[in-house]
Amino acid sequence: MLSNVPLDFVTTSYDLIDQVQAKYHFAAEPYIYVTLTTHLFGAYQRLINGDDDVNYLPDLSDNYPVAYQIADDVIKGFRNSLDISFPESEHKSIALHFINAHTSGSVEEEKSQTENEEIIKVVQNELERNGIYRTQKNANDYDRLLVHLKYFINRLNNHEPDSLPVSKGMIGEIEASYSKAWRMVQRIKELMQEKLEIKLSLSEQTYLTIHIQRLI
Repeated sequence: MLSNVPLDFVTTSYDLIDQVQAKYHFAAEPYIYVTLTTHLFGAYQRLINGDDDVNYLPDLSDNYPVAYQIADDVIKGFRNSLDISFPESEHKSIALHFINAHTSGSVEEEKSQTENEEIIKVVQNELERNGIYRTQKNANDYDRLLVHLKYFINRLNNHEPDSLPVSKGMIGEIEASYSKAWRMVQRIKELMQEKLEIKLSLSEQTYLTIHIQRLI
């Protein structure tokens, strides 16, 4: 569903969803990352094509004031990050996405958000230790890595199993072909275990190695 959505749009949407959940202590089901992002990209395409944006959704702001505050933040975030000014009618649509995705699971929200940020920080620190920073040239590959980490964090938070079976032969080939990236991932694995008590599966080590190799 996200294959035709530009990476900068995806990363902006994901970051804003993370930010508003933490800011308002508003827990949402993980599917909102995909459903809201694809909805907003459709709205953006209509905007640049000059199509009329008619929204017949009712105004539920009296009953769901937090969701509407969240919608304000999302719209401001896109304007500040990507210079996209969504029409006023999108407030109702964005709010409804959050209303529908709201879950009563209290987030150990602050704890969860802090841990999520620490996971990304561990990876970015290791990249920087090896002289790898986000640049204009590598921006797409760097953002792909960040998007992957968001999915990894969602899988962790929802206790979902890895989807990629990995054989010993595949691991041996990756270790031999991408030796520097593999060593970096082993360091990341150790740090996550020590600092966050998170174990990286072999499949996750494989994914990270491939993403990091693109940045070397």
